[in-house]
Amino acid sequence: MEHLRFTVNKEGSNLQRCFPDKWGGSHYDWLDADELMITANYEGKQYAHILFTVGKQDYRKLGKGVLDYDGHGTFSPDKKWMVTDTYPDKITDEQKIYLMDMKTQAVLYVGKFIEPKEYSDKGKWRCDIHCRWSPKGDMIGFNSTNNGSRQVYMYKLTFDNSKL
Repeated sequence: MEHLRFTVNKEGSNLQRCFPDKWGGSHYDWLDADELMITANYEGKQYAHILFTVGKQDYRKLGKGVLDYDGHGTFSPDKKWMVTDTYPDKITDEQKIYLMDMKTQAVLYVGKFIEPKEYSDKGKWRCDIHCRWSPKGDMIGFNSTNNGSRQVYMYKLTFDNSKL
């Protein structure tokens, strides 16, 4: 059964279809009051991070091809950055974190974390990184089992604005 995705205002008005059937779609975040980012099977061909205006068909893949996968993206409080993760690589067991500049769509590699085999459940990994921002946007929190137990980690961001 195909699951359809809709948005609706708080009071129940303005029901709108989000994106075409058979795109799947999950892992979303709002950039602003109108634009929504999801990961979905773009045009039924390739999972990607997609930004669009709800009610319009202005679908745009983010990251210039680097973010063409199913990840958990979320926007910084100032909306200048998006952070996202990967599922564990099937060969190396690496989970990665990337930052994307929303203005240029430049993608920056933040780090990788090995998911130990004991956290696998019949090929279904039990710990997604699920990055999230601090209220000031200067830190990223994330989950990982890379040290043998499930922990929450914090990554402090420092930017040299003269080079951005």
